[in-house]
Amino acid sequence: VTEESISFKTTQIFDIDHFQQVFNNAHVCSENGRLEFIADTSPSVGLCHCNTLRCTNCGKKTPVTNFASIDPVKSVQQEPNTLLVIAVATTGISYNATKCIMSTLGLSITSEVAFLHQLHKYYDALHFFAAQKFQQIICELKHKYKKQKQIMNVTISLDGTWKRRGHVSNYGIVFLIHVDSGKCIDYEVLSLLCEKCNIRKATLSSKQFKKWYQKHQPYCQKNFNGTSKSMEKIGTMKLFERSLANGLRYRSMLCDGDSSAYEAIKYYYINKEQQQILGSDEDMHSVDSKDSSGEGSDGEESGGEDLLVIKEDCINHVTKRVMKHLTKLKQEKTQRIPATTTTMKSSTSLSSSKKQPARQQQLLDDNKKWGDGVG
Repeated sequence: VTEESISFKTTQIFDIDHFQQVFNNAHVCSENGRLEFIADTSPSVGLCHCNTLRCTNCGKKTPVTNFASIDPVKSVQQEPNTLLVIAVATTGISYNATKCIMSTLGLSITSEVAFLHQLHKYYDALHFFAAQKFQQIICELKHKYKKQKQIMNVTISLDGTWKRRGHVSNYGIVFLIHVDSGKCIDYEVLSLLCEKCNIRKATLSSKQFKKWYQKHQPYCQKNFNGTSKSMEKIGTMKLFERSLANGLRYRSMLCDGDSSAYEAIKYYYINKEQQQILGSDEDMHSVDSKDSSGEGSDGEESGGEDLLVIKEDCINHVTKRVMKHLTKLKQEKTQRIPATTTTMKSSTSLSSSKKQPARQQQLLDDNKKWGDGVG
């Protein structure tokens, strides 16, 4: 290693197999020759480095990269940068956090614009892969129940989650699981912001941003303008809107105690059937429960209750709510209350000494204490 390379503090990640292969094939004179490693100390963009092995006898140089290069080098993302983007995509950490970790190790990464561009490409590829996998699962289910050419009624489990807790997250996801097989068959991601838009807003004027946004709008990551709390409701509606296109009808929905999502899609299939009968192509996104109940329950042509989405409660959620109310009831009934007149006479001396109003424990109708065995 040369003194020049030692004078600079650089850190590189090496593919040992690749480095060993280049090292074994590097030119070195048989007489009084040795290999000198010249490290790439120039400011790098990303994790790729182009080092050199030089023969001290004849001066012939052999280029050696820390990873196997992919041609063309200047226009194609190299392997270490690709692996880093994949790691960030799977873990969900931000660019700033990644940059902080890498800089602590003495490593540099690409610019934020280039990094996010590659990150979104992998997100799109992952989304495309998931969509293909869901279609494969649906085809297998329909083949299993011999419903290849029919709309199959299924029971699904639906729930939503957020990136951050407390209904203040910018990202939310609603997913569907087929109850019988336990496999996920669809999901919907909702976003309140777009990272590309935020970067452009900081660097462009308002006029320039509007011009740029006209081209960017079809690819904008922001697809929701409501509150974080309403993401589950809107996501559920979008999932039901494309259920028929997937050849499925979500007949029963297993969910938690949140009724807003259920009320939004309760009469969806009934109204969809009525729209087809009336020859209307308009999509119905939300339905008033009072108006819809009168139309859907008596509609013989629309299928009536056969198309009504049935809500089923998870036994764990029911148990949780029951225990919550029982615990609250026990706390209310086991606390001591002001004593009656007869009780106050018997405890006058005790209450006067403590200078506190006399209190007594609440009793059941059979004069047994609350929470004291079977009453």
